[in-house]
Amino acid sequence: MVATFSVPGDPVPKARPRVFWDAKAGRYRAASTRKTSEAEKRIAENFWVRYPRHKPLTGRVKLVLRFYVSHRRRVDADNLEKTVKDALNKLAYEDDWQVDTTVVSVERGVPDPRTEVEVWTMPGDPVEARRRRLDSIAMKSLAATNAALSSIREQRASQAGRQPPAHYRSSSSAKRVKPD
Repeated sequence: MVATFSVPGDPVPKARPRVFWDAKAGRYRAASTRKTSEAEKRIAENFWVRYPRHKPLTGRVKLVLRFYVSHRRRVDADNLEKTVKDALNKLAYEDDWQVDTTVVSVERGVPDPRTEVEVWTMPGDPVEARRRRLDSIAMKSLAATNAALSSIREQRASQAGRQPPAHYRSSSSAKRVKPD
């Protein structure tokens, strides 16, 4: 585990951004609601107070989120999760796309509302591992193709009764010259 901390107060779900026309810029803009922004700041501050020297993680991340809500109303766990993920961008990890696994639980009607967060690193990066594996397969395939082409060129040259050019010859058929 890299970090664990608790944020007191009722968890706030991420609200839809408000879209408005910016006459100065001549385009539409989207902004988070004040309640969402304040909740993200509160989460970020609690993380920063607990881990002031933490460098953002660059690899795969796992989050364990426990939300304790004081009311019994329906609340969307996905939106609670999104608030925490966005708040920890550039603090716990570089970007929330790095979060591969998230474990979320919501408990309603508790007397002490809070959000408990655990940040874990995960071994290996599947994207990088897959890229390396594909590169390895491609290099083996390329080597096999080059060997087959060299063999075909040598056969054609020998059928024509001439020696293939040096750059066509495979290392096995190249004539070895003894040093003087």
